Amino acid sequence: MTKRDVENLLDYNIEIYCTHGYSPPPRKILLDIDETICKTYGDQQGSLCNGYDKASGFRPLHINDIDRGSVVVEKMRLAGTLRDKEVRHLVILVLKKIRKFWPNTQIKIRGDSHYARPNFLVGM
Repeated sequence: MTKRDVENLLDYNIEIYCTHGYSPPPRKILLDIDETICKTYGDQQGSLCNGYDKASGFRPLHINDIDRGSVVVEKMRLAGTLRDKEVRHLVILVLKKIRKFWPNTQIKIRGDSHYARPNFLVGM
């Protein structure tokens, strides 16, 4: 799968999210950023040990719409330390794509405390 394929899937997921279930566009939405451990067993390629979870696996990143209880987008990632740049890039990309559909919608983002680090907030 190429980087462009991943971007196309992201575009498609956001198009489905924005065009199914909200009519007219919402006045405001609350997006939640979180990740979870997806345990692996054996020597699965790309699986990393995460000390916090005390498990090996992947740690997909989720962006969910709290009011609808629906997934906006998910990104599969290794279970190592979450990089600010990686998350910030995804969030900015998702916000830009949602704005194409809903230019006047107020968007609030919430997440665990590690998303409030200055390195993450730069450029938001």
